[in-house]
Amino acid sequence: MPGGYLRTMGTKPAESDRILIATADAETVRSLREGVVRADCRAEQTDSLRDWESYLRRSDLRAIVLDLELSGSSLTDLPSAEDPQWPGPIVLAIVPPGDVVQAVAALRAGAAACLRKPVSAEEIAVVLHNHLQRQALLIENRRLYEEARGELAERRVAEEALRDSQERFRTIFHSAIDGIAITDPATQRFCSVNAAICRMTRYTQAELCGLHLRDLHPQEDLRQLRATFMQQLSGESSLARGIRVRRKDGSTFYADINSAPMVLGGKTYLMGLFRDVTEQRKTEAALQRAQRLEAIGTLAGGIAHDFNNILYAIVGYARLVLDELPEESASRQHLEQVLAAADRASDLVRRILDFGRQTIQEPRVMRLQPVVEETVRFTRETLPATIRIERRIQAACGAVKADAAQMQQLLLNLCSNSARAMLVAGGQLTVALEETEPTREARRACPGLRPGRYARLMVSDTGGGMDDETLERIFEPYFTTRPHGEGTGLGLAAVHGIVQQHGGAIHVESHPGQGTQFAIYLPICAEAPSREGSCGEMRALPDRMGGRILVVDDEEPLAELLRTALERMGYDVVAHTRGEDALAAFRDDPRSFAAVVADQTMPGLTGADLAQALLAERPELPIVLCTGYSETVREEDAEAIGVQAYMMKPVDMDVLGRTLHRLIQHPTCVEG
Repeated sequence: MPGGYLRTMGTKPAESDRILIATADAETVRSLREGVVRADCRAEQTDSLRDWESYLRRSDLRAIVLDLELSGSSLTDLPSAEDPQWPGPIVLAIVPPGDVVQAVAALRAGAAACLRKPVSAEEIAVVLHNHLQRQALLIENRRLYEEARGELAERRVAEEALRDSQERFRTIFHSAIDGIAITDPATQRFCSVNAAICRMTRYTQAELCGLHLRDLHPQEDLRQLRATFMQQLSGESSLARGIRVRRKDGSTFYADINSAPMVLGGKTYLMGLFRDVTEQRKTEAALQRAQRLEAIGTLAGGIAHDFNNILYAIVGYARLVLDELPEESASRQHLEQVLAAADRASDLVRRILDFGRQTIQEPRVMRLQPVVEETVRFTRETLPATIRIERRIQAACGAVKADAAQMQQLLLNLCSNSARAMLVAGGQLTVALEETEPTREARRACPGLRPGRYARLMVSDTGGGMDDETLERIFEPYFTTRPHGEGTGLGLAAVHGIVQQHGGAIHVESHPGQGTQFAIYLPICAEAPSREGSCGEMRALPDRMGGRILVVDDEEPLAELLRTALERMGYDVVAHTRGEDALAAFRDDPRSFAAVVADQTMPGLTGADLAQALLAERPELPIVLCTGYSETVREEDAEAIGVQAYMMKPVDMDVLGRTLHRLIQHPTCVEG
């Protein structure tokens, strides 16, 4: 709309409002001019309408007073003044007196009014004033209409945006992985919940909405929970870790709850995000247990080193004394008991280190019989007298390709699991090993079992057994039927993993009140079992041996023991308690020594460092490295250095003598 047309209701026409008078009649012109002035407008007069439409488009005209008797006048396609879309001036038609037909035609054509000649100044002033005010009212209505329509459009856009926002919120709310619950702080009841928290708690949305905090949390946690609730509501904190949440069935899980206040409809609510951290807590606990075990293993290693040195001295000196006693001496029996006890202690230390070993060895072709025998012996020592052990081990069972430590772990876990089922009432634990070829029915009952020959390792008990539901889940990590805090649920999961790693299969049979039987199938290997040691079978020591031996051990009693024992075998022995002294003695006359026996763990120059220094000067020099326990130098590391024999303390003097004899006679032969 032209700016001059925007008039408010009730305003008077302004003198700047221009009125076009189109007539050639002088009398009419005079009356019209006077009327325009009375209407507070300015008059402009023309006696020719060469371009009628151009007048209708002029933005500075408020009205056209048109004499229809004027040559060229035309009201064709004149818009109605009632039309709010009309941007042009209103038209007042002047018709001859008595010409009703032309007056009607003018009004139908769109004239705002029709006046008959002669027109008085007063009449034109009134008509102009009324119609200009009416035009201003129409323009104002149109402006208000446009404003209202704009506001309505904005409201529709805002409503559409609100609907989109609400839809996005609903989508995010209900599709979120974390549980979401909106709580009324006044009542401490849930107002709205999403699908995730329903899955966590096993309630429906209808059941959860309206529940109180005490319905989802254990009674003993409520006081602390309410304090946390108020802190979250005030914004002091947002995250509450490890909160116990009770499911519909009474079981609980742990959740981290991140909450923040939110305002809806002028009221403050608390929105909480629930994240189930039960498995995470179990993993963290397992990691902490593993770290504790690692620390215990490190401690056990250090203790084992010192303990083996003590045993080394006990065994060595006892054997020296034993060799000096006559066969009929009663003291021989006493010393033999001492040696037997020391052997058991040494075996116990070795088994503790084996079971605590963190690294997995490479699988090798092996017979399971020794592993089963050793593990059963170890298990027997830990069981109460109410549990009997029966073992049925087939001597002819073929070899398998496996890791000995993992086989020990597998069998120990199964035996422990079975023994636990009989702790109260007692019973019988049976361990069996046999070679078998599973039938079609056996393969059908044990998925993954293929045709072929297998070593079947069975562990069975006469305990309470398991129902079908428990049987379905026994290999799930962290699943356990034991009370909270009395087991990790990882034992049978580890058994299953070991069997899978070895390409085997596992089958379990159990019924309530009838005990449980685990059957492990491991493929028989066609290769011959690996042999420990090398260079042929051990032969008896010759009566006398010769050669100069360099001995070094940081504990003087052990160095003296080695010197005495080797001298009795016929060797010339040079003993030192420091690696640096031994290296200096060797460099004085490198070719005079036939072999070296060195302890690994020594202050200053270690056994491995000494061996490298000696081999740098004499690469063919036979070296025996002895250790009670070492994390830094393993047998393969010693071999890589060039050490030809690696022996664990306490060293058997006969084995040491044979080893030295063989290495001196055959320098390239490595004795383990």
